[in-house]
Amino acid sequence: MEALTAQVKHLADGYTDVDRRLVRLEAKFDLMEKMAAPGRRALPAKSQSHKDKKKTS
Repeated sequence: MEALTAQVKHLADGYTDVDRRLVRLEAKFDLMEKMAAPGRRALPAKSQSHKDKKKTS
């Protein structure tokens, strides 16, 4: 039973890792689609981090 539990945990960890990679890949394709839209030729402006906003206040 312990061997089966270890194997299932290993598989679950592997699928979690694959899922993270897929999310990153989807985000890259979304960005490429936005960049390809008419009138859009530059990356979006970098947003201010929470720390930067506190410094300017």
